Amino acid sequence: MRWRWTLVWLGCAALPLVILWAVLGSRPRDRSSERAVARAVAAELDGFLAGHAAVVMELAERFSQWETLPPPAVLDALRAAATRHLALRQLLVADGTGQLVAGYDTDRPPGREGLPSGSLDSVLGRREALRSTDLLVASQTRAGTVQRLDLAAPIRRTDGTRQGYVGASVSLRDTRGLLRGLASGGLDIRVADSKGALIFPCRGPALSGGTTIRSAQFSVTVVQRRTGRSCASVWVGALTLTLLVLGLGLLRVLDRRR
Repeated sequence: MRWRWTLVWLGCAALPLVILWAVLGSRPRDRSSERAVARAVAAELDGFLAGHAAVVMELAERFSQWETLPPPAVLDALRAAATRHLALRQLLVADGTGQLVAGYDTDRPPGREGLPSGSLDSVLGRREALRSTDLLVASQTRAGTVQRLDLAAPIRRTDGTRQGYVGASVSLRDTRGLLRGLASGGLDIRVADSKGALIFPCRGPALSGGTTIRSAQFSVTVVQRRTGRSCASVWVGALTLTLLVLGLGLLRVLDRRR
């Protein structure tokens, strides 16, 4: 009879621990850290894009005040901007037909960064700036992956007509490096542009679950990798196991005394 009371006592002691363990296991996962990282990444990307967009719009505003656009002077202004902002890999000024007045491409060999005047802008989408009043932002994509971001701003005369536009290509190499370092800290991060083309990583399936933050130009998804059970779950499991071992030992002692 004594062993039955022991089992009852053991069950009453173990039941709360089992219930607590089940509650901890079914509790919704805390997403606050994922949200914080996703917001920070989205804000960083927006700031990165806004900073380079401001350079393009400043150049367009400056050139709109010039009576003419002499190629040597335009090239000097573009070179100075590209030197200050290293992510700008290509800067150019084109007329209303898309022909270059001057251009500066930092990806070209040293001494040959200047683009030939009169050649056509290879990024046709930048010509849409001639019909826009705001900055144009587009993506160069290949196989669903963003290669670069393209910016363009119209050069407007005082009478409102378009004299041409300032175009720029923005490199994402350093941005991807920062995201790669952040993802090495136990996070899975996926960044896409407004049309769903991948910015980071360059390939791979979509992330399941996690937290997604969307801005005007970017979509950021962050998933925190599971590193095992929480500390509370481990303690509850250990206490339950200890209690069961003690109960079995007690039953053996009682069996020997019978």
